[in-house]
Amino acid sequence: MISRLNKILQGIRDAFLLVFSIVIMPTSYGKWVVEPAHYILFGIAAFFLVLTVINVILLLLKVKRKGYFYFNAIIQLIPAFLLTILLIVPVIVLILDILIIITLREKRT
Repeated sequence: MISRLNKILQGIRDAFLLVFSIVIMPTSYGKWVVEPAHYILFGIAAFFLVLTVINVILLLLKVKRKGYFYFNAIIQLIPAFLLTILLIVPVIVLILDILIIITLREKRT
């Protein structure tokens, strides 16, 4: 079962990533010819957008299995870590992903 704290953390992370993707994708779209690094930035933003939309849908459907949520948080760590050099938003996402992974762990009694 996914805790309430975990759902709140995922919601905050998803809100950050949704805004991040919506802002970054249009700003880097036309600059591919001038700076090829925008291919990577656009790709990462699109990747975050897809994972965020899937995560929000699963949260709204109240999925109780933790497998996808672990996968999502772990997979998002990699590009978030790479983008921490450029922007502050990935630092927030990186911290939230780590907190989500910690709160997804089952308590052993």
